Amino acid sequence: MIRLFASDMDGTILQDHSTIHPDNVKMVHYLQEKNIPFVICSGRDFYQASLCLEPANIQCPVIGLNGAVIYKKNGTILKEVTLSHEDTRKLIQKIEKHHNNWDMMTSKGLFSLHFAEKFAKRVATFKANHPDFTPEQFEVELDKLRKLFDATDVSNVEEVLEDPTIKIYKVLTSNYEAEDSLMEIKSYVEQELPNLVVTSSFKTNIEITHKDAQKGIALQYYAGTLGISMDEVFAIGDNSNDVSMLKLAGYSVAMGNSNKEAMNTAKYQTDDNKHGGVAKAIQKCLKQQN
Repeated sequence: MIRLFASDMDGTILQDHSTIHPDNVKMVHYLQEKNIPFVICSGRDFYQASLCLEPANIQCPVIGLNGAVIYKKNGTILKEVTLSHEDTRKLIQKIEKHHNNWDMMTSKGLFSLHFAEKFAKRVATFKANHPDFTPEQFEVELDKLRKLFDATDVSNVEEVLEDPTIKIYKVLTSNYEAEDSLMEIKSYVEQELPNLVVTSSFKTNIEITHKDAQKGIALQYYAGTLGISMDEVFAIGDNSNDVSMLKLAGYSVAMGNSNKEAMNTAKYQTDDNKHGGVAKAIQKCLKQQN
């Protein structure tokens, strides 16, 4: 019997960068009306997740930042796992040797190296990918991007690390031109920084957290607070940072748009994120239990 449903956000319950597919909204509302626990498991933090959940009138706990922080549905922190400042310094030095940018998710928000420059590129790419948008439509989407990527622009990692009160949850780096550099950074972490773990939510990025800050570990902990075993958990996702929870869940599902690693790990498959794959998978699971 499945007693807890867990879903990834980007590429899974979201049909684009900010909107939950209508069928998925209805399904989550149904679960909550039946008092069946539902939790989001995301690389985002609570604020970023809320930008998508609130318009859909969904209030739920969030396992955020790939498992580094577990938030109650009101946003207060239930549990957190942080990176040491020294490990972070070594990691950033390696990233910058490859001329890669980085983003750092912390207890005091998002810090981003040369953020203004990166955001301008992101906006230009978005505009190029949506040539049919009217100026009004583009402005609406641009406002969503501003909220989603709200960050403090820094030019040096020491601007963050010099503050000992800042808790570091996750470091993200991306490279659209030289993906090999990401593999070199991943290899460095695996060999030289044993307390860290590398996952990915897109093929052009890697995300680094403490080894105990993984979706699967965090989901197992959260389920335990409800007296639920992992055999009684449904988990669904689409990418490498979902694999740890897909491995542990009793009922695991890969989206139709999943990468190979997620697809090969999950027990079941469903439709893609643009066609309500989450709702279809949950509906199938519920029918199998009746």
